[in-house]
Amino acid sequence: MTEKSKRRDSTVIFPPMGELPIQPEPEQRAYGGMAVWVFMGDRGQYPMAIWTSIDAAHRYIHDQQLSGSLTAYELNSPVYDWAIDNEKFKPSKDQHRSVKFRQTFTNQFQEHYNFRDGHCAALGNPKYYEA
Repeated sequence: MTEKSKRRDSTVIFPPMGELPIQPEPEQRAYGGMAVWVFMGDRGQYPMAIWTSIDAAHRYIHDQQLSGSLTAYELNSPVYDWAIDNEKFKPSKDQHRSVKFRQTFTNQFQEHYNFRDGHCAALGNPKYYEA
C-alpha cells in the first residue's frame, strides 16, 4: 500500500484508483461529538451546503443573502437515535419505531438557526477573519 493510499478522511481510507476503500475500525469511526452544519434553503428538498464550521456557514449564508435553516448534525449519530439517547424523544407508539417514521424523523432540539435574506437574529453579524 502506498503512502497516498493510507491517507484518511472522515470515514474511509482512499486507495489508488481501481481498488476498494478500506473501512476504518470501529474506534476510528468515533468523532467525539463532531458536528457538521447543514443548510437547507427555503423550499429546498436537499441540503444546499454542508460546513464543519458554523462561522464559515454563517459568513457564506450572510454574504449570499440566503434564506433557510442551518442545523447541526452530529456525525455517525442518526437524529432519531440522538433524540432518544439524549432523552428528547421517547417512542410511545408502535408507529414511532417503524422505518417510515424513523427515516423522516426530525426534532426541534437540534441546534438550528433560521435565516432570512442572509440575516439571523440569533447569531447577529458573522465573524470575519483575515486569511
